[in-house]
Amino acid sequence: MKKIKNRLTLIFGIISFVLVAQESTTYTYSANLKNDSIIGFKKIVLSPKLRVIANNDFSDLRILDTKNQQTPYFIQNFSYQFVDAKFIPIKYKQKFEKKQSIIYINNATKKIHNTFTFKLSNTNVRKNCKIEGSNNHKNWFVVSEKIYLNLSKNTNNGSHYYNINFPSIDYSTIRLVINDSISAPIHIKEVGYFNKKKVTNKIKYQTLDYTYKVEQKENLTLIYVSASKNYEINTLNFEINKPKLFNRKATIYYNKENKHFIKSINLNSKSVNNFDSLNIKQKEFIIEIDNKDNQPLQITNIIFQQKEKYLVSDLKINQKYTVVSGNKKLKKPSYDLVDFKNEIAYNLPILKLINEKIKIENKPIIVKKIPFYEKSWFMWLSLGLGGLIILLFTISLLKKTNDI
Repeated sequence: MKKIKNRLTLIFGIISFVLVAQESTTYTYSANLKNDSIIGFKKIVLSPKLRVIANNDFSDLRILDTKNQQTPYFIQNFSYQFVDAKFIPIKYKQKFEKKQSIIYINNATKKIHNTFTFKLSNTNVRKNCKIEGSNNHKNWFVVSEKIYLNLSKNTNNGSHYYNINFPSIDYSTIRLVINDSISAPIHIKEVGYFNKKKVTNKIKYQTLDYTYKVEQKENLTLIYVSASKNYEINTLNFEINKPKLFNRKATIYYNKENKHFIKSINLNSKSVNNFDSLNIKQKEFIIEIDNKDNQPLQITNIIFQQKEKYLVSDLKINQKYTVVSGNKKLKKPSYDLVDFKNEIAYNLPILKLINEKIKIENKPIIVKKIPFYEKSWFMWLSLGLGGLIILLFTISLLKKTNDI
């Protein structure tokens, strides 16, 4: 009898754990993401719908594969600089003599060099080398007498790049002499250098579905702005037709009665009237323009925009993924990938979310919380426990009857 009780208790415990676990991983937002045939990291544009539902720090955002396993990612902001590095190969000759590898690098243009990059086959070896320079291929002058090379590297594609640094020189011929007395020569595939330059990506915007209504009141212009959701607005762009010359102060606030201040801006005919870094996250707000004793501005259009944000993730080829969000209980995930984001290229292929779905949650009508004993799960639990008690009581009676 005791064993039966213990087993039933264990079963109910497991069922309760599963129900709690399922409840903790419920999301109100989901979207599909199908990777293309290009291998490697991708940028996924975070849509305005997703950004409305997600936590401010995106702690509840997950990328799930077909097995419902998490795929690591990190958030990339809308503006950034990155270094574009292009490998420039250089003509060279390699000779092997007297247990030495001698690499002659042609520098006929007398370009100043202080580093060379070697593309090498993977190896696990350490060597010493020296660098010399000449302008006539006869008289050689020392540049660096002894450079220690730690060439231990193993990559998936069979080769890797290795940099050798030295003082800046402009000899027409530069040679590297590598000591091969202890081990066989290394396999050099290419010699060259990386031409690096800083590149600033242009900021991309998404236009938001806001509407507005203009009202003139005494010496004020009131613009009532509204949307179906409280999108995050980063930029406001005013298109003003008349007058030709104007300079007006405008105040942005929400709550018509209490006027909760958001931002002050200045509309001026000498500027483009495009206001950045606003970070307004309100479903409804008001723009109040002080006209003083002037005629109201003729505003032809107001554009509400959001700067793009991205998820960066290493996605498998032709694999289907689901992006989910909308669970306030979840904590921010901790992925190793975040520690390597500065080593991942910025100029990546861009993917967009498709088939966005939002689970509509019923708004609470009664402020008072429903007692646990009135909830459906408690009713079913009570029925189950009642049935269990009847079952145990029946077994006990049968046992006593058999004993008589």
